[in-house]
Amino acid sequence: MSPSNRLMLALICFPFCLWGQVDSFLNQINELELVLQAAEDVNRTKEQAETYIALIQSFATSYPNEEKTPELLFRAGDVSVGLKQYEQAIAIWDQLIQHYPEHALHARSLFFKGFVFDTKLSDIELARTAYRLFLDSYPEHELSATASLLLQQLGSSDQELIEPHKKQN
Repeated sequence: MSPSNRLMLALICFPFCLWGQVDSFLNQINELELVLQAAEDVNRTKEQAETYIALIQSFATSYPNEEKTPELLFRAGDVSVGLKQYEQAIAIWDQLIQHYPEHALHARSLFFKGFVFDTKLSDIELARTAYRLFLDSYPEHELSATASLLLQQLGSSDQELIEPHKKQN
């Protein structure tokens, strides 16, 4: 994010944080989300996407008990993945995992953390840890079968995954 965008973000955030205007803060976030949705690819609106993420992080810091905070954090993680800022996505999901363990998106955050470690960062050990934690915590979740399969396939090459299917045909 450029220095001018940081200054703009600070000027936007300051009044909301100072006066506690949750609705105004959420309106800013929602307006940026509409821009991102219209673009379909967040990389076409990179500055707005970065501002969106920064606003959500600021919102989460200012209003950790606000009902929408966990959902916003999850979406900020998703946008970070779209920007190929994988470490940032994991850090945001870790914030959700740590501070909102009872929220419905806790499970998905654990799963997608493992998925990003696996498919984007190629960190097999951290992926394995995240998948196992997900499966231990949520054995009946709709993504548990997928997580189990991905855990079994960790470290396998594409060729190793295709080979059993060739033998069947």
